[in-house]
Amino acid sequence: GAGGPVVPYFQLDVTPVEYAVANGTTAEDGGITLGERHLTQFKVAPIRIFRNTVGDQSLAIRVAAVGAQIDSTVGMNLGHILPGDRLQAFASVAADAVGIKMVNHASKFPLYNLSQNPITGQLIFVPAGFGVTQDFMGAHVGGIDAEAGVRWTPNETFSVSITLGGSADLNVGTNGGGFAVQSDTQAFVAVKADIKKAIKVFLKGSRVQPLETNDPAAVAQWRIMAGGTFLF
Repeated sequence: GAGGPVVPYFQLDVTPVEYAVANGTTAEDGGITLGERHLTQFKVAPIRIFRNTVGDQSLAIRVAAVGAQIDSTVGMNLGHILPGDRLQAFASVAADAVGIKMVNHASKFPLYNLSQNPITGQLIFVPAGFGVTQDFMGAHVGGIDAEAGVRWTPNETFSVSITLGGSADLNVGTNGGGFAVQSDTQAFVAVKADIKKAIKVFLKGSRVQPLETNDPAAVAQWRIMAGGTFLF
């Protein structure tokens, strides 16, 4: 548009206060963790800020009172199969609860009721106000993020991983059409590669589904993202 490029989607997670506890039986082999490693994180006031214009979300902010996250990694050396091979399985589950959520909508939609003309008998659409006359604001009940995958490291200069995951939350409040239930869900698969620990590339496919009472613009979408980082 005339105002320049528009960012259709982004997500930022911020945790002001965090306490972590690590345990397990691990060893290092070429920078790869072997054995078991578990990390538990306790979070205070975790914040998620995101934008999804296709789902009618110009800007959404979710603030929870408390949260927790558990990360686990199990690694093994496959040198008896191929020299230098290491394989890791990893999983992560994060949850938060009790807070607030606000969603600024990109569009406002009128609603119509189907009625019958008492004189002609014709069916006509009668304006019944607007569905989303206000942005959503309400209480955040809880949310969960989970993912799991495997990472293969054939040598010290290259590794590749595949991850499956998803997230969902539940919020109740109002958006101008009365009481409203709001939720954001996502399922994804991602492939990542690490080359010489200096080049990282990824490809991620996901299905994003915002849900909100009285908001017909909150539609599902498929998304493919790719990117990388380069360290010199």
